Amino acid sequence: MGPAIVLFVTSDEFVKENARNAINWQIMVTVYTIISVILLVVGIGALMLAALGIVNLVFIVVAAVKASDGKAWSYPLTPDLL
Repeated sequence: MGPAIVLFVTSDEFVKENARNAINWQIMVTVYTIISVILLVVGIGALMLAALGIVNLVFIVVAAVKASDGKAWSYPLTPDLL
């Protein structure tokens, strides 16, 4: 919800671009989580959920560092939905 609020409240285009990237990533994390939960039946879902949690944390940190350097970072494996 945080990036969505920032997207609608701010008028700074750089901040909006970073907020859109973050929202797109969170949408994809939700999709990847649903797929992982479905794959729990097969047994690989638990590994995927653990990996997804680590990747999510790393990507958020990288995006924050890039934003503080004045660069907008597009998350890998994430289409532009917004």
